[in-house]
Amino acid sequence: MPTQTFYNLPKSKQNRILSAGKKEFSKHTVETASVKNIVEEAGIPRGSFYAYFSSKQDFFDYLLMQFNVEHQRFTEEILQKAQGDLLKAFRYAHDFFLKKSMKHEPYNFIKNVYSNLKVGSNSEFFNFHNVHQLTSDQMDVIKNLIDFSNLSLSDDEIEPFMEIITAVTRSNIAYALRHGLNFQEASALFEKKLNILRHGVATNLENTISDRKKDTICSN
Repeated sequence: MPTQTFYNLPKSKQNRILSAGKKEFSKHTVETASVKNIVEEAGIPRGSFYAYFSSKQDFFDYLLMQFNVEHQRFTEEILQKAQGDLLKAFRYAHDFFLKKSMKHEPYNFIKNVYSNLKVGSNSEFFNFHNVHQLTSDQMDVIKNLIDFSNLSLSDDEIEPFMEIITAVTRSNIAYALRHGLNFQEASALFEKKLNILRHGVATNLENTISDRKKDTICSN
């Protein structure tokens, strides 16, 4: 995370450095990004970069953390737009980020992150879309916006369900960008995945639950 020296900078200079970082990480991974390019774009001495951030990875993670804050606000907005329909809200989110990644230059930063997403990465990217990173107050705000009348989920099942659907959303965008799917193809693929979540995979849910209880008893 940034040092206090960075936070002491004028806001305009902070924004200039962050913009330079987004531009560089829009074209490169953390490994291939150049500090030289970042400082030249920001108009600062190379040595000062390390007075603000400990490494390229540290800088990159801070940019993603900022995006995570913006995403929290966006989650609340789309839930309101979807009138509490959780699946519809994630449909909006998927389409929004996919369109932005495909069409708009300012969002190439996120496009590049998605395109280079690696399973098991320790990057701050996994805090973006990660419900475990939300505070209890933030989670309560989201839960209060959800219409539970069209969900067969209890209150304590919302968090694990959101963990599943956020992972599906994230991976579908990454897959679409990596494999060159157009918007319609990616959207159709995501809809298939949503339908699996919407309808489930068990043909007889009552028997499935009963069998699961038996397995639990036997294992004990």
